[in-house]
Amino acid sequence: MPDYTYDFSDFPNNTVDSTKLQDQILDATAIATAVSFINVRYGNEEVKIEFPTSLSGGEITALDGVVATHDGIPYASSGSNWIESSGESATTSTSYIVKVTLSLDNIEGGNYRIAWNFEQSNTDSNAYYGFRVQLNNSINLMETVVAQSKKYSDGCWYPISGFKYVTLNSGDNFIDIDYLNTHGGQTTYIRNARIECLAVE
Repeated sequence: MPDYTYDFSDFPNNTVDSTKLQDQILDATAIATAVSFINVRYGNEEVKIEFPTSLSGGEITALDGVVATHDGIPYASSGSNWIESSGESATTSTSYIVKVTLSLDNIEGGNYRIAWNFEQSNTDSNAYYGFRVQLNNSINLMETVVAQSKKYSDGCWYPISGFKYVTLNSGDNFIDIDYLNTHGGQTTYIRNARIECLAVE
Protein backbone atom coordinates (compact mmCIF):
# COMPACT_ATOMS: atom_id res chain seq x y z
CA MET A 1 0.00 0.00 0.00
CA PRO A 2 1.32 3.51 -0.78
CA ASP A 3 2.71 5.57 2.08
CA TYR A 4 3.70 9.20 2.47
CA THR A 5 6.71 10.04 4.63
CA TYR A 6 7.23 13.26 6.57
CA ASP A 7 10.13 14.47 8.70
CA PHE A 8 9.52 15.78 12.19
CA SER A 9 10.55 19.21 10.94
CA ASP A 10 7.41 19.19 8.76
CA PHE A 11 5.31 19.40 11.95
CA PRO A 12 5.13 22.74 13.80
CA ASN A 13 6.22 21.32 17.17
CA ASN A 14 8.54 18.62 15.82
CA THR A 15 6.37 15.92 17.38
CA VAL A 16 3.39 13.76 16.41
CA ASP A 17 0.45 12.10 18.14
CA SER A 18 -0.74 9.33 15.82
CA THR A 19 -4.29 9.16 17.24
CA LYS A 20 -4.94 12.87 16.81
CA LEU A 21 -3.22 12.97 13.40
CA GLN A 22 -5.42 10.12 12.16
CA ASP A 23 -8.56 11.95 13.28
CA GLN A 24 -7.43 15.15 11.59
CA ILE A 25 -6.79 13.29 8.33
CA LEU A 26 -10.22 11.64 8.52
CA ASP A 27 -11.81 15.04 9.21
CA ALA A 28 -10.16 16.61 6.16
CA THR A 29 -12.97 16.71 3.59
CA ALA A 30 -10.48 17.09 0.73
CA ILE A 31 -9.01 13.64 1.54
CA ALA A 32 -11.54 11.05 0.36
CA THR A 33 -9.24 8.07 0.96
CA ALA A 34 -9.27 6.74 4.53
CA VAL A 35 -5.88 6.42 6.23
CA SER A 36 -4.81 2.83 6.96
CA PHE A 37 -1.79 3.15 9.21
CA ILE A 38 0.47 5.74 10.82
CA ASN A 39 3.93 4.77 12.02
CA VAL A 40 5.91 7.29 14.09
CA ARG A 41 9.63 6.46 13.97
CA TYR A 42 11.49 8.61 16.48
CA GLY A 43 14.83 6.92 15.86
CA ASN A 44 14.58 7.97 12.20
CA GLU A 45 12.66 11.16 13.00
CA GLU A 46 10.02 10.42 10.41
CA VAL A 47 6.32 9.65 10.13
CA LYS A 48 4.90 7.25 7.54
CA ILE A 49 1.22 7.65 6.69
CA GLU A 50 -0.20 4.71 4.73
CA PHE A 51 -3.32 4.61 2.57
CA PRO A 52 -4.99 1.70 0.73
CA THR A 53 -4.61 3.51 -2.61
CA SER A 54 -2.52 6.38 -3.92
CA LEU A 55 -3.72 9.89 -3.15
CA SER A 56 -4.58 12.38 -5.83
CA GLY A 57 -2.61 15.59 -6.18
CA GLY A 58 -5.30 17.51 -4.34
CA GLU A 59 -5.37 14.95 -1.52
CA ILE A 60 -1.58 15.16 -1.14
CA THR A 61 -1.85 18.94 -0.86
CA ALA A 62 -4.56 18.53 1.78
CA LEU A 63 -2.43 15.99 3.67
CA ASP A 64 0.50 18.43 3.62
CA GLY A 65 -1.84 21.00 5.14
CA VAL A 66 -2.92 18.65 7.94
CA VAL A 67 0.72 17.90 8.76
CA ALA A 68 1.62 21.60 8.76
CA THR A 69 -1.02 22.34 11.43
CA HIS A 70 -0.77 19.19 13.59
CA ASP A 71 0.39 20.23 17.08
CA GLY A 72 1.33 16.75 18.32
CA ILE A 73 -0.40 17.24 21.69
CA PRO A 74 -2.16 13.98 22.73
CA TYR A 75 -5.79 13.79 23.69
CA ALA A 76 -6.65 13.29 27.33
CA SER A 77 -6.86 9.59 28.18
CA SER A 78 -10.31 8.18 27.43
CA GLY A 79 -12.14 5.10 26.32
CA SER A 80 -12.19 1.55 27.59
CA ASN A 81 -10.08 -1.58 27.25
CA TRP A 82 -6.74 0.02 27.90
CA ILE A 83 -3.74 -0.71 30.10
CA GLU A 84 -0.63 1.25 31.01
CA SER A 85 2.61 0.03 32.59
CA SER A 86 4.24 1.59 35.62
CA GLY A 87 7.94 2.35 35.98
CA GLU A 88 10.81 1.57 33.65
CA SER A 89 12.29 -1.85 32.91
CA ALA A 90 15.55 -3.05 31.43
CA THR A 91 16.80 -6.18 29.70
CA THR A 92 20.03 -7.55 28.24
CA SER A 93 18.20 -10.56 26.81
CA THR A 94 18.37 -11.38 23.10
CA SER A 95 14.88 -12.92 23.42
CA TYR A 96 11.74 -10.81 23.58
CA ILE A 97 10.59 -9.86 27.09
CA VAL A 98 6.98 -8.81 27.73
CA LYS A 99 6.63 -5.29 29.16
CA VAL A 100 2.85 -5.02 29.34
CA THR A 101 -0.14 -7.16 28.28
CA LEU A 102 -3.69 -6.10 27.54
CA SER A 103 -6.09 -9.02 28.11
CA LEU A 104 -9.37 -8.90 26.20
CA ASP A 105 -11.44 -11.61 27.87
CA ASN A 106 -14.64 -12.74 26.15
CA ILE A 107 -14.46 -9.89 23.67
CA GLU A 108 -17.13 -9.73 20.97
CA GLY A 109 -16.01 -10.47 17.44
CA GLY A 110 -15.66 -7.41 15.21
CA ASN A 111 -13.43 -4.59 14.07
CA TYR A 112 -11.13 -2.88 16.54
CA ARG A 113 -8.52 -0.14 16.59
CA ILE A 114 -5.41 -1.05 18.56
CA ALA A 115 -3.17 1.87 19.56
CA TRP A 116 0.16 1.77 21.39
CA ASN A 117 2.88 4.05 22.65
CA PHE A 118 6.00 3.66 24.79
CA GLU A 119 9.39 5.23 25.37
CA GLN A 120 12.68 3.43 24.73
CA SER A 121 16.34 4.00 25.42
CA ASN A 122 19.64 2.17 26.02
CA THR A 123 22.92 2.52 27.90
CA ASP A 124 25.36 1.42 25.21
CA SER A 125 26.44 3.25 22.08
CA ASN A 126 25.42 1.50 18.86
CA ALA A 127 23.25 -0.99 20.76
CA TYR A 128 20.80 -2.84 18.58
CA TYR A 129 17.43 -3.27 20.22
CA GLY A 130 13.99 -4.35 19.13
CA PHE A 131 10.39 -3.72 20.03
CA ARG A 132 7.16 -5.30 18.88
CA VAL A 133 3.44 -5.14 19.48
CA GLN A 134 1.99 -8.62 19.14
CA LEU A 135 -1.56 -9.95 19.01
CA ASN A 136 -2.21 -13.40 20.48
CA ASN A 137 1.47 -14.43 20.27
CA SER A 138 1.24 -14.80 16.50
CA ILE A 139 0.40 -11.55 14.70
CA ASN A 140 2.99 -8.75 14.76
CA LEU A 141 1.18 -5.43 14.60
CA MET A 142 4.51 -3.57 14.75
CA GLU A 143 8.10 -4.80 14.87
CA THR A 144 11.27 -2.78 14.63
CA VAL A 145 14.95 -3.45 15.34
CA VAL A 146 17.09 -0.33 15.32
CA ALA A 147 20.57 0.92 16.19
CA GLN A 148 20.81 4.02 18.32
CA SER A 149 24.04 5.77 19.25
CA LYS A 150 22.78 8.03 22.04
CA LYS A 151 22.86 6.72 25.57
CA TYR A 152 20.31 6.51 28.34
CA SER A 153 22.92 8.17 30.57
CA ASP A 154 22.46 11.27 28.40
CA GLY A 155 18.78 11.33 29.35
CA CYS A 156 17.60 10.38 25.87
CA TRP A 157 14.20 8.71 25.70
CA TYR A 158 12.54 8.16 22.32
CA PRO A 159 8.76 7.69 22.10
CA ILE A 160 7.30 5.15 19.68
CA SER A 161 3.60 5.11 18.86
CA GLY A 162 1.23 3.77 16.25
CA PHE A 163 -2.08 2.10 15.64
CA LYS A 164 -3.65 -0.57 13.46
CA TYR A 165 -7.16 -1.72 12.59
CA VAL A 166 -7.75 -5.43 13.13
CA THR A 167 -10.65 -7.88 13.04
CA LEU A 168 -10.84 -9.95 16.24
CA ASN A 169 -12.68 -13.21 16.71
CA SER A 170 -14.99 -13.53 19.69
CA GLY A 171 -13.47 -15.01 22.83
CA ASP A 172 -10.20 -14.35 24.65
CA ASN A 173 -7.57 -12.18 22.96
CA PHE A 174 -4.48 -10.41 24.27
CA ILE A 175 -1.94 -7.85 23.07
CA ASP A 176 1.68 -7.55 24.25
CA ILE A 177 4.35 -4.87 24.02
CA ASP A 178 7.71 -6.70 24.00
CA TYR A 179 11.36 -5.61 23.86
CA LEU A 180 14.87 -7.08 23.57
CA ASN A 181 18.52 -6.23 22.95
CA THR A 182 20.00 -8.15 20.04
CA HIS A 183 23.52 -7.79 21.48
CA GLY A 184 23.82 -9.73 24.73
CA GLY A 185 25.28 -7.76 27.62
CA GLN A 186 23.99 -4.42 26.41
CA THR A 187 20.87 -2.92 27.95
CA THR A 188 17.54 -1.81 26.50
CA TYR A 189 15.11 0.24 28.56
CA ILE A 190 11.37 0.75 28.12
CA ARG A 191 8.87 2.83 30.09
CA ASN A 192 5.36 4.30 29.93
CA ALA A 193 4.05 1.47 27.75
CA ARG A 194 0.37 1.81 26.93
CA ILE A 195 -2.02 -0.26 24.82
CA GLU A 196 -5.61 0.66 23.97
CA CYS A 197 -8.21 -1.35 22.07
CA LEU A 198 -11.43 0.33 20.95
CA ALA A 199 -14.29 -1.12 18.94
CA VAL A 200 -15.01 0.60 15.62
CA GLU A 201 -17.93 0.32 13.24
